[in-house]
Amino acid sequence: MQPTAARGAGRRLPLVLALILALAAAFTVAPAAPSQAGSKKADDRIQATLLSYLDEPAWAYVGNPVEVINWFTTDIPADAPSGPTGTFTLTLHERGAKPYVLNLTGDEAEIRPYITPVKVGKRYYTVTYSGDKFYKPIKQTISYDVWSGPDTKTTLKVNKRTTTVSEPITLRAQVTTSTGRPLTGYSDGHIQFFADGEWIGEGISRPGSRGWDASLTIGYLPIGTHKITAAFEPFIHYESSASRPFLLTVRPPVWAAAATGSFTIDQSENGFSSTVSATVRATEPGGRTPTGYVQFYDGDDKSGLPVRLVNGVAEQTIWASNPRVSVKYIGDTRYAPAILKQAIPAS
Repeated sequence: MQPTAARGAGRRLPLVLALILALAAAFTVAPAAPSQAGSKKADDRIQATLLSYLDEPAWAYVGNPVEVINWFTTDIPADAPSGPTGTFTLTLHERGAKPYVLNLTGDEAEIRPYITPVKVGKRYYTVTYSGDKFYKPIKQTISYDVWSGPDTKTTLKVNKRTTTVSEPITLRAQVTTSTGRPLTGYSDGHIQFFADGEWIGEGISRPGSRGWDASLTIGYLPIGTHKITAAFEPFIHYESSASRPFLLTVRPPVWAAAATGSFTIDQSENGFSSTVSATVRATEPGGRTPTGYVQFYDGDDKSGLPVRLVNGVAEQTIWASNPRVSVKYIGDTRYAPAILKQAIPAS
């Protein structure tokens, strides 16, 4: 019996050992693999800011060079000998444009290259900084507006060549490039109108024209032939221009009736101005009240533009201590022009 038991135990021993080894393998923790992230050193260089924008004005004109201002804003590290070094590159997004490249010394306060856009509308350029030992690389794309101009041409249109005194006429002026193309930007000036070299009013900009199309309706030109011109007068960003003259004839009424009138002067208490009131009336009994305009004068000089009569009366303030006042009625479609006399106050 004993030999039989011994032989059975011998067969069970390898099975027990195999089970123990399997359990030990299951609870064994494999060593962690080396981290790939830990093998790459973090970039602890400074992230500077690169500012880039067009010089004044904040837009460019097609075909005209414009300066681009670039500068870094950053705190220079204590161990850095200067500001950012490396390479600065400006690339214009235009066909055939060559990049602007500058090797930085670290002492540049500003970088000011020029670019020349060739198309109107929204355009782009890219500035790139290579980075160096102390500063990280930078790359950014900048958008800017390109307008037509700054050259201009002013064209004048008048709705009639002849008119009767006091009848309204409309003057219209349009401003374009010198070649007649539309100006895509916004006007920074005004359109003025002149008769025989004297200013007769400022145009009112037509809606949606961005200031490049203006008109003026007047009825106060005196009888005669006048040379009418229009001029675009910019403030700073565009070039001025003037139209060709337009000859306008103002005729007297066909059957002119006589008008008469007078004016009074009321000097202000401070003595620096006087209010002049003019009255125009028909000479013939029962005639209609004259319309149109009167022109006030201080000596030989006109005191502003003519003033429209309202119910036969017009008024103007003349800023002078002792004006030498005279008043002329320009006339209308019924009445001839007249020189008014000063009314003598009753004593």
